[in-house]
Amino acid sequence: MNIPVCPSNPAYTRSFVVTQFGTQAAEVLDGASTAMTVRERMMRTLRREVRLREAERYGWSTLAGALLGLPSSLVATMPVGDLVFKVRGGPADPLPVPLFLDFDTAEVKILGTDVTAVDPTDQAGFELFSLSGQLAAGNAVVNIGGRALGAGSVADALIGRIRKAADHG
Repeated sequence: MNIPVCPSNPAYTRSFVVTQFGTQAAEVLDGASTAMTVRERMMRTLRREVRLREAERYGWSTLAGALLGLPSSLVATMPVGDLVFKVRGGPADPLPVPLFLDFDTAEVKILGTDVTAVDPTDQAGFELFSLSGQLAAGNAVVNIGGRALGAGSVADALIGRIRKAADHG
């Protein structure tokens, strides 16, 4: 699977969501413009600090929160981290823990130099975005780990996990 780098610019992010899931899924981003601006600023800061994987994780997680219709105030204050993948959203959360397999960042030393090339892409973050995008697009059932689950229970679980991560961030 080719994992893209998470878009940060709000207009490009919306276009990316339209390309991946259609206009219906992207419509929710129109009401989250403040959160998308804060998100872009945070991602740029993390990237400038060479915290590339954290920028990816933050970008995909906040985009997932926006696609799930969470309030802009919550999306804008989401912490940088991976707690959403490691906690249950509540007692009825049907999703696995961890939510997705999380692979280490790939690093390659360029021979004959002091340069290390880093692949910052975040497969688990992208899968969270993909799942949220399917829900925003109106899918009634989503497949997680070979199990077909109802969209309502998955959305509730993801929202619970994001809220819990935000509370502990």
